[in-house]
Amino acid sequence: MPQIYRKEKQKSSLKHNGLKVGALFSPLAKGSLTVETALVLPWFLFAMVTVLFLFRGLQIQYIVGEALDGAVAQTALEKEIAPEEAENEIKYLFYKKIEESQCSTAMINLGMAGFSWSDSVVDERYLDMKVDYQIKLPGWLLQDSMWKVSKSSRCRRWKGIPGNGENGNSAEWVYITPEGSVYHKSRECTHLKLSIHAVSMEEAEKYRACEHCTKKTKKTAMVYITEEGECYHIKLNCSGLKRTIYMMRFDQVKGRSPCSRCGGK
Repeated sequence: MPQIYRKEKQKSSLKHNGLKVGALFSPLAKGSLTVETALVLPWFLFAMVTVLFLFRGLQIQYIVGEALDGAVAQTALEKEIAPEEAENEIKYLFYKKIEESQCSTAMINLGMAGFSWSDSVVDERYLDMKVDYQIKLPGWLLQDSMWKVSKSSRCRRWKGIPGNGENGNSAEWVYITPEGSVYHKSRECTHLKLSIHAVSMEEAEKYRACEHCTKKTKKTAMVYITEEGECYHIKLNCSGLKRTIYMMRFDQVKGRSPCSRCGGK
């Protein structure tokens, strides 16, 4: 009898308030979940894509800022060029660094031509460069709208250190490269300042392939060469197209001969 009583009690508990097994999984409950998903999912995807776009925009701002600061700092060390030449040098280095960083300019209005330098000022003492550009906002965010961005970089130009030592050459400054065996008296020496040109593969037939950037790489229709070089390069950021230059005092240069082009000047 006790066992029969427990079974009856268990059966009655299942029928409490008329609740039937499987009621929670009825077609009506499933339909309500589908409607909620259809309403929430588009907003979730919209928020995720917006966040990714903002991160991409911040990445472009960082790359542009680093390129501008690096170009200004490098040009500030050159004391033998006029303000107009210094400004052109900064712009050349800026665009080169942007290309080397493989920054996607598709989001920038007008691409590489979308950088404005109208508020830049270069004189004999300071390099004050400002670049303005616009990042295109997608149509689903704001129709035909632009994200205006400005970046400024200011640096004092290096004027050199007057010599006051007993030795006439003790206060003279020269330029060297880590791999080179000579020293240079001019920062503008063609051995230091490479002139890079983009040519077709057919035009580069007399050049040999670079040992650094052409290994295990498919040939491309466009390659890079220098006026003084003997190799063609597939990648613009190849180490063979770069020059790491150090400025040091002449009396600290040991074991290096003068450059055949600028060392005798």
